[in-house]
Amino acid sequence: NDVLFVSVWGEDSLSVTAKVRPDGKITIPGLRDVQAAGLTPMALTDVLEERLATMVQNPIVTVTVQEIAPRRLYVFGEGVETDGPLSLPPQSSLLQALASLSNTKSADFHRAYLMRAGTVIKSNLHALYVDGDVTQDILLQGNDFLFIPRLRDPNVYVLGAVNNPRLIPYREGLTLLEAVLEAGGFSPM
Repeated sequence: NDVLFVSVWGEDSLSVTAKVRPDGKITIPGLRDVQAAGLTPMALTDVLEERLATMVQNPIVTVTVQEIAPRRLYVFGEGVETDGPLSLPPQSSLLQALASLSNTKSADFHRAYLMRAGTVIKSNLHALYVDGDVTQDILLQGNDFLFIPRLRDPNVYVLGAVNNPRLIPYREGLTLLEAVLEAGGFSPM
């Protein structure tokens, strides 16, 4: 959905503003549909000059990006709360998207995955998001889907010889000593 301006020098009737359609193509007068997605403005310029050479002698084409559409990431699963798809700037990474989510305490990143065009391309996001292994980061594309399930049982039950038996929300790295201390410490014998 990016917006391009295609200028053909000396041929105003062929100069157009074109929106990249969901199929990745733009429509140019006299050429019909031209594949634009996946090409840089310079590469698209070369394609257009080659195709226009049958209509115009020595065409000089300039392609300018006028508007870059935000990339949408669809986040689903009970591990996070979202208000619809996330709009991300181009060249956003998976880590940037994860960092923008709020309230991930009940998220199970071991079972989380990223899906693109119906195929899981990245699973087990724990190393990336919890351990900080940035070598696991990847760039997102428009219309990616991110599934983040809820932890199976996000609570730790602290019972027995403690001052305040209770359940404690589980968080990554929680130790037995921390759980006992959150339950008021050991009760006197």
